Amino acid sequence: EKEVDDKTRIIVVEVGEDQVGLLVDEVSEVLRINSDKIEPAPALITNKVHADYIEGVGIIDERLIILLNIRSLLGEKIIEQLKEISKK
Repeated sequence: EKEVDDKTRIIVVEVGEDQVGLLVDEVSEVLRINSDKIEPAPALITNKVHADYIEGVGIIDERLIILLNIRSLLGEKIIEQLKEISKK
């Protein structure tokens, strides 16, 4: 586990109707992607990474941005724990 430093950030993500904050080591860029720019992930990506972890891909200025499925990455147990913590 890496110690918190000046590059550490909290990113806020939506999980269903809830928002949760995740502590991450570093953020290099923040992007907004319109839903009409999101497509299913091509097989080239889902063959290399567990397909459940990929929500889709966004294309911005000829860049392919992989969108992660936070619910699948964290798992239902952790999602429920985060919801309980946020109610306190």
